[in-house]
Amino acid sequence: MSPHHFTQEDRIKLEAFLEAGLSQKGYVKKFL
Repeated sequence: MSPHHFTQEDRIKLEAFLEAGLSQKGYVKKFL
């Protein structure tokens, strides 16, 4: 499965999760 198959709602939740805990480590750009 590819991250690109997330629905819009899943994408929003995923972005919120990443921004909350991982963005400071640069993981957001890696996954998105």
